[in-house]
Amino acid sequence: MPTAPNTYQPLFESFENSVGPLTESWGVDYSTFGEVRFYGNQYSTAGMKEPGADPSIGHGYGTYTVTAMLSGNMPGSAIILWPGDNNYPGPEINLAEIAPDGTGRQYATVHWNDNGTNNQHVRFLEGVQGNMFHTYQAVWEPNQITFYVDGELEAIVNDNVPADYDHGGQNVVFAFLNNNENTSLIVRDLSYVPPGTIPPVITPTPVNNQPDPTTPTTPTTPTTPTTPAAPDWGAMAALVNQYHDATGQWVDYDSIVAMNWTPGTPTTPTTPTTPTTPTTPTTPSAAPDWGTIGATVSAYHDATGQWLDYDSIVAMNWTPGTTTTPTPPTGGTTPVTSDPTPVTTPDAPVDWNALAAQAQANYDATGQWFI
Repeated sequence: MPTAPNTYQPLFESFENSVGPLTESWGVDYSTFGEVRFYGNQYSTAGMKEPGADPSIGHGYGTYTVTAMLSGNMPGSAIILWPGDNNYPGPEINLAEIAPDGTGRQYATVHWNDNGTNNQHVRFLEGVQGNMFHTYQAVWEPNQITFYVDGELEAIVNDNVPADYDHGGQNVVFAFLNNNENTSLIVRDLSYVPPGTIPPVITPTPVNNQPDPTTPTTPTTPTTPTTPAAPDWGAMAALVNQYHDATGQWVDYDSIVAMNWTPGTPTTPTTPTTPTTPTTPTTPSAAPDWGTIGATVSAYHDATGQWLDYDSIVAMNWTPGTTTTPTPPTGGTTPVTSDPTPVTTPDAPVDWNALAAQAQANYDATGQWFI
């Protein structure tokens, strides 16, 4: 069987001057030099791919590498090696997707056409955190696909592995997709290296622990997006717990990030000198009891019809069961007099995720924690 013209040609694209061979695109943000960004919304998706209309189009066996950041904790973003004939189901290798269980865990997938229906192997990428750049890699060989992240072996699939065009199957093309308004994907570069060629050395990309925006309006610069995303509470909690396991101290997430602390470090890094504020102590005595905080805030609202933050309620020495609003102590926080919208029907259960996102947005905009 003859070799397709581009099957074993090396490819590298850094998106500094053009989209390269990924000429089919929709809803993509090209405004940042050296990056392509994919933001979904409630009306449309964002995607980009190499053209495909024939099994011989694209690339065959070899090493596929992508530097990218997936943000969010639900399905929406995907790094894809799509069937060369552009038909689904077919041979498809996904270097990274996000699990649907709300944990933000990432996984790789190998799809194949199982008598006209899609079938797949799923392999979780253990320890790979979202909201930061990683180098994802898949090595496609006869009867085996091996997945790496930042140079670390993550998974091997050697069952139902699709064959490339030169071995009786079809080739694949690079593709990227985001179809959820609460997730995003940023891609910095990609490469394909044919078999028998030494793959590029993977150097872990510097970590960016700041959550990426998921629904910007008109981005101005990559470092100052106009609409911050909801925090990835799972990733934040994991980092705080890792820090406690390593040092025996409970320190808030922002302080850990400011220290440039790396998980696995056995000693306590030097605490930064600035800034410390009353609302973001650097060394709390214990992990917050979110159940007690939520119950107190809900009980206060049921008794008074007002939503106040937990610290203000504690400062007033309020006791659950009290039906009137107590007078705040001298120097305390003046309680809000009423809700923005009067409640005339029984309250629905509190959406803590929404409240947390609102509190984070207020803090990012004003430097103060309130809801």
